[in-house]
Amino acid sequence: MVESTEDPGNPNFGTATIPKIVGGDGAAALNLAAALYGGVVPEVIPVSSPATAEAVKLTENIFRAVNIALVNELNL
Repeated sequence: MVESTEDPGNPNFGTATIPKIVGGDGAAALNLAAALYGGVVPEVIPVSSPATAEAVKLTENIFRAVNIALVNELNL
């Protein structure tokens, strides 16, 4: 499981510059995923499990959705 955070419209952040959260089902899978993404992005953040990586993804997506909804409400 790999997670990336997007920041649409921000010229300072692109897919290749965003740190990747990586969780694997065991040490071998985690090391393989970290090595794979380490060749593409400048920072790989290994976490303890795929469930942890998924929790990070969900938390970031919920945070982003709430912020977008708040901005949309304030923009009326």
